[in-house]
Amino acid sequence: MGQHRFAHVHFFCTDVNDTVAWYEKHLGLKARAPKRAKPPGDMATLAGIWMNFIQVDNVQMIFFGKPDVTPAPPWCSDPPLVDIHPTKGRPIDRIAFSYRDIGPVFDWMKAEGATILEPIAERPQYKMKSFIVEGPEKVSIEVVEARPVPEGSWE
Repeated sequence: MGQHRFAHVHFFCTDVNDTVAWYEKHLGLKARAPKRAKPPGDMATLAGIWMNFIQVDNVQMIFFGKPDVTPAPPWCSDPPLVDIHPTKGRPIDRIAFSYRDIGPVFDWMKAEGATILEPIAERPQYKMKSFIVEGPEKVSIEVVEARPVPEGSWE
């Protein structure tokens, strides 16, 4: 993975393959590995953890099968994760991806049946245009119209 200021984000999901496929289909991202069957066992070892990765710029999105076994795996200090709740209104409200022109992205997602939480809107207070969809496991995803970095600016 190398060293970066912002390295990765962990996601728990009910079905790793379905979740990764959503990001591939709707956002054009590519998984690091092909589909993988859920390993049998209690997730106590790395070999027993169902996961896949998507690289976005220098950040890895790491998708783990949710630790819903009893007892919880040794790496998880919380009780088994049975229910996944929406991100909207939580400490991490949403994640965002930028595209030069969001119109075609919006049209594609809508035609493919993605759940649109907020349609395309100008947001003058932020000097941007965006829309928000519900991704897998109720993750709110904002699609922002912006020039890609390095052409874009950090202002």
